[in-house]
Amino acid sequence: GRAIASRTWVRDTVAPMAGTPRGTAARPVRVLRLMSHLGTGGTEKQCLEVLAFLRERGDALGVRVDLATFGGPPLEHVLPMPEGVRWHRIEAPWTPRGIVDVVRRLRPLLGAYDVLHALLWRSVWIARLARPEIPVVASIHNTRQPPGPFGAKRMLDRLAFRGTTLVFNSEAGRAAMSRSLGFDPADVHVVPNGKVPYQGPWPERRGIVCVARRAPQKRQDLLIQAVCLDPSVGREGLVFVGHGTDAHDFVARAQCAGSLVRGLGEVDDPMPVVAGARVLALPTEHEGMPNVLLEAWNAGTVVVASRAPGVTELVRDGVDGVLVENTPVAWARALRRVLADDALRSRLAAAGRERLEREFSLDATARRWARIYRCAAGRSPT
Repeated sequence: GRAIASRTWVRDTVAPMAGTPRGTAARPVRVLRLMSHLGTGGTEKQCLEVLAFLRERGDALGVRVDLATFGGPPLEHVLPMPEGVRWHRIEAPWTPRGIVDVVRRLRPLLGAYDVLHALLWRSVWIARLARPEIPVVASIHNTRQPPGPFGAKRMLDRLAFRGTTLVFNSEAGRAAMSRSLGFDPADVHVVPNGKVPYQGPWPERRGIVCVARRAPQKRQDLLIQAVCLDPSVGREGLVFVGHGTDAHDFVARAQCAGSLVRGLGEVDDPMPVVAGARVLALPTEHEGMPNVLLEAWNAGTVVVASRAPGVTELVRDGVDGVLVENTPVAWARALRRVLADDALRSRLAAAGRERLEREFSLDATARRWARIYRCAAGRSPT
């Protein structure tokens, strides 16, 4: 552990400083963050939160960060853009012709920047095709590499990520994927998500909320089955928030659980919904660092989540949340116990909020990103 820490300190601190003369006043490092779209997922929300912070304080940290997206048409629901953030919006379908168009339109933009930060897999591939002359930071927010036929995709991913500064948002992600992408884990960064303290509104707390886009690995079906097994669990309501949860077929599947099951689809700000629930449930199969669990802690809402990679790194069972095996029976049992015990909910919620404030501040997260950008550009990290 000490050897890895020492190597990391030398790489991040001593090496970049060697090329920067003392007393040199450098302009801020110009960074372009690149994403495929701006839906309401945790990665997108955290990206905009970091952008808003760096818009206000970036000059003091030696960085200026803009955003480019290339998703659509049609684009998913777009989150409100922080005031003053420069947004290069390139709309093109994810087809061979659309990809060529994105790359053609992206290349001229890169001349104004010192670092390109590609968030998620598609952006890394676009960055590779654009062949930027500037350093590339690549960040992954998962613990599972997307599959491909006959191992070909894994080999191609190695080529795409080669030469980048690789960053994960969880230790679980770094451990699971660094070597498959051709990196020594000791040379890979981890930057966890961060939050500013939630200040309200504070609705009356009722029922359960699940905030996750509709996708097979999110396993919303387990909550529906749990409520069908034990209708008392859903007596105060079960609300789904996220892309696709307002679709007719999804809502129809939930009807066996009773009329109190609702799907709201995407919303600009899920925090009032989270703050108005007794329990935040996340029955996912795998995550990087689930942004929604930090949001639940921030709102003082109890977390009940699956024992999944990325989740178990964050939630301490019985201390600041409850971890559950991913079966309908286990979910029905856990939700019934937590909903019935006011003292347990109060203790877990208080521990979660205290942990968030101590370990996951947005200030610390944004400062880590600024340091990585400066190192990538060959500047002093301080």
